[in-house]
Amino acid sequence: MPALTEAETEAQISNILTRHHWYLVKTDAALVVRGWGRLPCHQIPQGFPDMT
Repeated sequence: MPALTEAETEAQISNILTRHHWYLVKTDAALVVRGWGRLPCHQIPQGFPDMT
């Protein structure tokens, strides 16, 4: 079986957690690492945090 890409791994984990009513959110640190800069308070988008 070939190795999964980071996106495929994130999709599988996200799917499992969502089915069990857990929701992933990006942390402020992950947003800075991805180049978003800092967001105002209380504006953290849903999504998978950085795996690096």
